[in-house]
Amino acid sequence: IVEEESGASLSEYRSTWLEAVEFPYEEARAYLINHAPSVKSWYDLRWELTVSQESNEAIIRRYWPVVESSNFKQQVLKKFIKSLSNDYIAEILHSGDTQTRRALAISMERIPPELKQAFESLLEDPSYVTKENALFKLWIYFPDSRVDYLNKTRGIYGLPSLNFRILWLFLATLTNNFEDEEARLKYRTELFGYTSEAYAMEIRQNAFALITEVFDLPEQNLKDLVSASVHHAWRFRDFARSLLKEIMKDGDQRARLIEISKELNGKEQRYLNKELETK
Repeated sequence: IVEEESGASLSEYRSTWLEAVEFPYEEARAYLINHAPSVKSWYDLRWELTVSQESNEAIIRRYWPVVESSNFKQQVLKKFIKSLSNDYIAEILHSGDTQTRRALAISMERIPPELKQAFESLLEDPSYVTKENALFKLWIYFPDSRVDYLNKTRGIYGLPSLNFRILWLFLATLTNNFEDEEARLKYRTELFGYTSEAYAMEIRQNAFALITEVFDLPEQNLKDLVSASVHHAWRFRDFARSLLKEIMKDGDQRARLIEISKELNGKEQRYLNKELETK
């Protein structure tokens, strides 16, 4: 249609961009460098970091105020966070830019004590992804403050996937000095309930992923996992099948699944029996 309306031939475009076996990476890269200043700055930065005798942080500090692109800065933090001093990380945290603060929350593998207070401020950010990453890492590295963090973030549910609520329940269940045993049991019950077919697959996947980090799945959750393994959405189905295969490596869990298979029917039973027969 474009050829008909324009009177121009697009055969070369078609062969290069639609039909070629390999993606024309260098051509795309050259185009972006010429037309997107932040992309050019990214490649320039990468080159300087490779050949310059300056420290990585000194080079990044020169680019940071000049390049306005938030995507550029997020990529720098993702790739080169280990090159930055705690003082410079603190400067970025205090900048107030929510996107770079989120990138820091995601990229930082550990939180040194001198950044504790600045990192705690991320719990106030509007991004639920920022809050989620900040809460988890603060909970890990500052055990004496776990109760404070859980109280501060109580009642937050997060995205439609309930990313924050599921993490909060998981951490509340594991924090022995948070409220009493009855309350923690209530939180655990809610957490384990999110694997049910009654919830969207994103919620179920989040719950499965966290629960299995620490706990064996009870009978009902194993049934929920089998049902997820025949779900119509392939990404969720593949996640569930991979997790089920991992669980089957445990002899006790495998024995429980054998018993569960007797209670199932239809495609769930067929799939589980097929997996159980596989050595």
